[in-house]
Amino acid sequence: MKTPRQLELIEAAIKLTATDGIQKLTIRNVASAIGVSEAAVYRHFESKHELLKAILAYLDAMLSPRF
Repeated sequence: MKTPRQLELIEAAIKLTATDGIQKLTIRNVASAIGVSEAAVYRHFESKHELLKAILAYLDAMLSPRF
């Protein structure tokens, strides 16, 4: 189960990727998108790789019931 802050970070990362592309998906840009520090992001995800895995799991959970 993800915390509300983790969900906020995941959704911000998805929006950032959708608007600016995967190249702009950085911890700094995700943090900036919701007005927190990079350290705050790292408190919830160990690395960008962990954030990406969380994004995939989130999208899978949202889309799987539709297929």
